[in-house]
Amino acid sequence: LVPHHVGYSTSPAVLSEEAAEKLMEEAAEESRWKGSLEEIRKCASRTIRKKSALSKLEVAAVHYQQKLVDENLVDFDSVLRLGLEMVYTEEFPFKFDHLLCDEVQDSAAIDFEIYDAMGVENTFMVGDPNQRIYSFRGSSDGFEKLCQGKEAKLYTLQDCYRCSTEICAAANSLTSHLPASVGKNISVIGAQLPVNVYPCKSAQE
Repeated sequence: LVPHHVGYSTSPAVLSEEAAEKLMEEAAEESRWKGSLEEIRKCASRTIRKKSALSKLEVAAVHYQQKLVDENLVDFDSVLRLGLEMVYTEEFPFKFDHLLCDEVQDSAAIDFEIYDAMGVENTFMVGDPNQRIYSFRGSSDGFEKLCQGKEAKLYTLQDCYRCSTEICAAANSLTSHLPASVGKNISVIGAQLPVNVYPCKSAQE
């Protein structure tokens, strides 16, 4: 993060979730917001454009954002929000020829906004919709949409060369109730033997 690009004078410290909640409570009280803190958090995680009249929620969220700047702090959501704002600045100092995104099925909508805003010509994304585990942070269906898009070239990897038949069968069983998606069923190509477990007494061993 380059501080002056996003309104900070020096590099901010990262706020813990507990401390962020306390700061949100202060912003809610001072803004006379009667709704939930979760609503403030979600609203504050996005860039709020200036307009003639903000909603009560937006006022509370802007107040929270300003308290973060005043105290030279960022929470985990604002790291992404400020990162997106920084990419859009004319002074964005980083230019890349290639962008590699791994585990992209766990990317939230704002992550995809950042990928797009960076404008990298050569972008390579790897992911598996059936392994999405970050829904709590807003993982979206952007990866599936990307796979279905006309501009993307899709390489589907379904053949497993390292797991036993038993493990692949179990994985397919766990995902059998899900709607059809990219690379849903795993095909066993490699090892056909059960998994062996080797206990070690130390990291060196």
